Amino acid sequence: MRKLYLPFITITIFISLVNGSCTSDKNKHKGKHPDNILHGVFNHRSNLPFDSNLLISFYRSFPALNKYQKDVVVVYHQHKYTLIWYDERGVVEFGNTLFNKVRELNVEGVSSKFPYQEKIDGIFENEKENTLSPTETELMLTNLYLFYAEKVYKGLNDTTTKALG
Repeated sequence: MRKLYLPFITITIFISLVNGSCTSDKNKHKGKHPDNILHGVFNHRSNLPFDSNLLISFYRSFPALNKYQKDVVVVYHQHKYTLIWYDERGVVEFGNTLFNKVRELNVEGVSSKFPYQEKIDGIFENEKENTLSPTETELMLTNLYLFYAEKVYKGLNDTTTKALG
């Protein structure tokens, strides 16, 4: 009986140490990213800043996007007001991927159109003129990201779901 007692105590201590270190990792990362902050494959290496005051004029020019303004402020505050969608070579690959995903929303069964789709098309399609400044392009892509997340991941509201049958 005494022979089993020592291995049992050793295993119990080992499990307690492992379990304790796992929970300390959870607590260490807890609170770093609030739930309402957007995560993703953004351009984390960008040191290209932009003026946060340009947000006000952007939303005056594009009022249909006002509902995303608070989230955009949080996102750029988290990224220290540096560009997310640009690097030294232009729009990052994730921006192109996002554009293609939004363009194919109907294929995914979501019948919603981004309010300024023609502006977005000008960024990515060669035959269309891009009339947006680099900062407007940056902010438009962030709003496009929020639009996509809202339509695809949030889904339809209860009223629309009931109306569809």
